[in-house]
Amino acid sequence: MHRGFVKLWRKTVDTKTATRGAKHLGVLAGLLIRTSHQVTYYNGDEIKPGQLATTVAEISAWAKETPKVIGGVLKAFTKDGVIKCENRANRYTLITICNWASYQVCESAEGKTEGKPRENQGKTFKELKNERIFQCAPAHAREREKLPPAFVDFVDHKTMGQFTPQLQQWRGVWGQLRQCNGDVVPILEWAKDGYTGGIGAPRFFVESTWPKIVAAYRNKDKSTDRRDENRLPDDKWQRIKKATKL
Repeated sequence: MHRGFVKLWRKTVDTKTATRGAKHLGVLAGLLIRTSHQVTYYNGDEIKPGQLATTVAEISAWAKETPKVIGGVLKAFTKDGVIKCENRANRYTLITICNWASYQVCESAEGKTEGKPRENQGKTFKELKNERIFQCAPAHAREREKLPPAFVDFVDHKTMGQFTPQLQQWRGVWGQLRQCNGDVVPILEWAKDGYTGGIGAPRFFVESTWPKIVAAYRNKDKSTDRRDENRLPDDKWQRIKKATKL
C-alpha cells in the first residue's frame, strides 16, 4: 500500500499492443509496475525513471511464461513502439518505457506540494482535484487546455473531433490568429454554429478560410436587417438604412 502506484490509461485498449491479447497486456502491466520511478543503480549503472534493468529469465519467472515466449513479447513491444531494449554487455537488458514522462510523471507529487500549503488555502476540493488531473494528464491534453475554449470548440466541432490529432498544426494557427486585429473569440463563438462552410486543412486556414468567416460574421446583422425590410414602413426602413449605412 505504501509503495506507490502506476497509471494504466483506458486508451491502452485502443492500441496495437492490446490487440495482441491478454498475455501481452499482462506482461506490459508487469513491466510498468517494476519500472523505476526515480534514479536508481543496477550493477553500478544508472537507471533513470521510466527504465527497468532485468533479464528475459526474470520476466519469464514472474510472468509464468517460457523465455522464448517472453522474447517474442518484447520484440512485439519494440515493434509497436512501446519499449526500447538495450543489451548491456550480456549482463542484463535495459528496458525503456517510451513516453513514460507523458503518462506516468505527476507534477503534483508529494515532494513538490509539501511545504506549500498556503497555495492551496481557500481552494475547494473540486478545484484541487481539477488541478491534479490537469498536471497529471498527458502532454497533449495539457497543451489543449492552454488554448482558448472557443477556438478548441470551434475546430473540434467543424473537424468532427479531429482537433487533438492535429494539435500542433492548430496551435500554430491560433498563434497566427492572435496577431489579427480585434478580438477573434466572439467571431469563433459565432462561427461554431453560424458559419456553415468547411474550414479545410490547418495550413490553409488563416489565408483562405478565416477571411470568409470574418466576412460572414460582419454580414450576419445586415442579412437580418434586410429580412426585416418587408415588415417595416418605407420611411422607417429608409431611416434605419441611412443610420446603419446599408
